[in-house]
Amino acid sequence: LFKALQRVVLFPTALICSLFWACFYNSYEQIPLVVPEAFTAFLILLLVFILLMAFNPVNSKKVKKYIYLSGFIIGYIALTKVIFGYVLAFMLIGSGLLWLINRKVENYRKMLLIFLIALITTIPYLIYTHHITGKIFYWSTLGGMNLYWMSTPYEGEYGNWVNHTIDPKIKRNTIPGAEDSITLNHQEDLKEILKYKETKRDDTYKKIAIKNIKSHPVKFLENCVSNIGRMLFNFPYSYTLQKNATLLRLPLNGIIVVCMLFCLIPTFINWRKIIFPIRFLLFFVLLYLGGSTLASAETRMFTVIVPILLFWIAYTMQRSMKLKLKFDEKNKE
Repeated sequence: LFKALQRVVLFPTALICSLFWACFYNSYEQIPLVVPEAFTAFLILLLVFILLMAFNPVNSKKVKKYIYLSGFIIGYIALTKVIFGYVLAFMLIGSGLLWLINRKVENYRKMLLIFLIALITTIPYLIYTHHITGKIFYWSTLGGMNLYWMSTPYEGEYGNWVNHTIDPKIKRNTIPGAEDSITLNHQEDLKEILKYKETKRDDTYKKIAIKNIKSHPVKFLENCVSNIGRMLFNFPYSYTLQKNATLLRLPLNGIIVVCMLFCLIPTFINWRKIIFPIRFLLFFVLLYLGGSTLASAETRMFTVIVPILLFWIAYTMQRSMKLKLKFDEKNKE
């Protein structure tokens, strides 16, 4: 992150934002766990650095190499955390349309090439999933389950994934009677869902989820708002006891959210003046966060894109804000 920031901002700004990421303790809890976010954050940082090279008009001789690397990294990100596969698809279509509308813009051609390479990187995996499921562009069997819990229409349930298996070995942090409520609300659905395995179970989850969304659209929107709260501050969760540790999410993520809100205005005003890699990454993040909002998510889903947000915040604040810590001598009484 520091090496990437050095290319677009002054040394003090690069140092401060890099130290902020180094002290971002929300990401440390993922390191010992077998979760995709632990490695995805590294790939995201690598993508930021390589994209600056790929869209560098000065170093034209090496640009092609960095374009290939950018495409490979995005494909690798999609293979590590599958929601980025859908981001890849949307941005491939979008970059193709932009290039068709205005073929004279070199950056549109580069962006299209990057996402074509990313798609090629993922093709072996997609061929494999097609072979075992018979479905095209099929990434995972977990999407339906996340969408099902996100679509829950019941009061007191906020759209987070719920472990519905009653296993005494699992340490729970739930309120008394939670299992009874889960059974009462979801017994009929789960009886139907758990009759199947793998892709058929995933399809059944999705079928019931879509039915819930159509029947209770307002509740689904409420769950989406709760989902944003979980991604940012790890709150609220259904049937879960309050924990003091939740307060630890507030300081760092709160600072990022405030800085994001501040940077939105100068970003909109100066959109065409912003370097293309940042505009590229902002669309990348927007699609990812939009997709994550619609399915059950946790704070670790937000953590992976914090480096991109810090890069954008540093770039925007460097150009739009002047901070003075000392009073002017003229105003001294």
